[in-house]
Amino acid sequence: MASLHLTGSALTPEALAPVFRGESVTLHIDKTTKKRVARARALVDACVERGDAVYGLTTGFGRLKNVAIAQKDLAELQKNLVLSHCCGVGEPMPLEEVRAVQV
Repeated sequence: MASLHLTGSALTPEALAPVFRGESVTLHIDKTTKKRVARARALVDACVERGDAVYGLTTGFGRLKNVAIAQKDLAELQKNLVLSHCCGVGEPMPLEEVRAVQV
């Protein structure tokens, strides 16, 4: 089984290759990295809690950048952003490539 060690600064496409192929991976996350992620999440939560206007987080996108989104609708906003980019032209890409570009 492959092992993937997340440090927040040393991730490479080669290290992610087993994930792209759908293989089982043992994931290790540095304590420092976990703390950094927690701080970033706390910052996002604080912005939402205060009602700060943050592009794409608490506001719409593009022409709707000045439109505030109700707190109860923020999760749906993020889901809809992903769904709005889920279209394309031509033959579907191989699963491994799709996984690779989503990183």
